[in-house]
Amino acid sequence: MNVKPKFDIRAHFDSVRDMIYVNQLNIIASVSDDSQIKLWNLKNIQKQFDSEKGQLESFATLRGHKGALTSITGPSLQNTDVSRNVSKLIFTAGHEGIIRAWNIPEFRGSDEKYPTTNG
Repeated sequence: MNVKPKFDIRAHFDSVRDMIYVNQLNIIASVSDDSQIKLWNLKNIQKQFDSEKGQLESFATLRGHKGALTSITGPSLQNTDVSRNVSKLIFTAGHEGIIRAWNIPEFRGSDEKYPTTNG
């Protein structure tokens, strides 16, 4: 059986080191040697891929680390009142020896420009 990828997501300027799927928000977050965190909304990813002719844009780029990022994690909690607030946090770490907690910015829809968030 010959299985081919459906599409590629290329947004980082260097090696991607880790990624997570945040189920509560339906996003993918990735970290890279380029010191950036990229966020993609998966709700309309196929539609965006088709309309942009193969180029998928992240809806946010988080910056604040000064070195390569090697790991990312987030909560895996049930959908309760407490976890709704916690589920908007991701944690990143890398070569500079600092763990950062990030509030995931809200995706506002495909009609708006994709914001860049500086940490």
